[in-house]
Amino acid sequence: MPRAVKWLLVLITGSLVSVIDLRAEVLAIFKGQVLAENGTPLIGANVVLKENYLGSATNENGNFLIKTKAGEYTVEITYIGYAKIQERIRLQPGQTLQRTFMMKIQYFEIGGIVVMAEKNYCPIHQKAALRSGLVRLNTCKPLA
Repeated sequence: MPRAVKWLLVLITGSLVSVIDLRAEVLAIFKGQVLAENGTPLIGANVVLKENYLGSATNENGNFLIKTKAGEYTVEITYIGYAKIQERIRLQPGQTLQRTFMMKIQYFEIGGIVVMAEKNYCPIHQKAALRSGLVRLNTCKPLA
């Protein structure tokens, strides 16, 4: 076999090996559980690694699993009605990091509600009533 062909085969083989090595990168696993402060699992909580936007929603047991490259990340956990959690983590290649997060209820107030009416007035004894699935609606009297 000519020498040039041998070198060409060596170069092609070396290139293929380096491509295979790049694709065979060892990932890290971040998994855990998200619970309410009373210990019940939160179904559908969002767990996101902010730096690469990878994330997962928790399952019926509050569990999540994210596979990603090794590195440092900010984990952000959100769920409607609960305070957001942010925490820094470091993942090593091939590592499985497991955490449990307890979310605290966060109350919030909305602005006041203003009710305005013109020309109609309904006294307290003449308002809609709902009993046993039937709706009885009393009409309002016009203002004089």
